[in-house]
Amino acid sequence: MIDRLPEDHANARVLGEKCSSIRGVSVTTPQTNIVRTKVSGLGVPAATVSELLANENVYAMAPQQDTLRWLTHRHVTAADVDAAVSALSKVADAVRK
Repeated sequence: MIDRLPEDHANARVLGEKCSSIRGVSVTTPQTNIVRTKVSGLGVPAATVSELLANENVYAMAPQQDTLRWLTHRHVTAADVDAAVSALSKVADAVRK
């Protein structure tokens, strides 16, 4: 699987870039296949965002009160990244209202 790491890292960069365009979400540019997004701008705990994402079949851990942790790997495609960003945008819109 080492040969695929560049693809995982590229997917993580795209995920980070796209998530950073969502109002209330900030991202530190990922250096690996791990993406951390701060969601404090949404006004709800990261665990709530994680639960709402799971309802959309998108899974991100909430290791901190204000942070989601995403991981790209061999089972995550570019289409999955787009679906995850779409789900996060939908969740962000819902919790901001």
